[in-house]
Amino acid sequence: MKHRKQVLIFVAAVLILGIACRGGSGTGGSTDIPFFTPTVAPQICENDGYPADAPQFGDDSGFDYTVTESGLRVFDHVAGDGPSPDPTDDVLVEYTGFLTTGCIFDTSRKRPNPTRFTIPQLIPGMQEGIIGMQLGGIRRIKIPANLAYQDLGIAGRIPPDSTIIFELELVEINPGADDGSAEDPPEEPTQTPSGN
Repeated sequence: MKHRKQVLIFVAAVLILGIACRGGSGTGGSTDIPFFTPTVAPQICENDGYPADAPQFGDDSGFDYTVTESGLRVFDHVAGDGPSPDPTDDVLVEYTGFLTTGCIFDTSRKRPNPTRFTIPQLIPGMQEGIIGMQLGGIRRIKIPANLAYQDLGIAGRIPPDSTIIFELELVEINPGADDGSAEDPPEEPTQTPSGN
């Protein structure tokens, strides 16, 4: 009911503004039509309810990042001692993504299990950051906008041209279709089994 009243008040205000902007009786001269700029989606932060026993990301200024050729910044909390994923693999990851303001825009830590990703479907900075990890590793990656969501962002989650940061833990690697581990299919026989 409250929402309906707000909508009616908004419609009435638009009508009054439209009449006021027209000016005069509408005969002769030009008519001004009001222009409404859409509002920006409110920022959604998932900091509330983020588990206290999950890794806390804290202030980013104290990390001694390694900078890759692409501009990705990488800091390994734990290097890991297992294999590294190939570019076509699926990976199981615990992660928290946040803005440089500290606003968490997404996290697996509020869900009961890690999240499975197919590496080729990730943004370029996340692909590069995960491919360089070893199983069991815990890594922070700082992704510049050109390796993330560029000038588009994600409405309400990631503003345009944003640097984003991920805390990642590589839990599992599952070989992808093109990892070369499957045997080559046998060559087709040149003759049918009957010899014809």
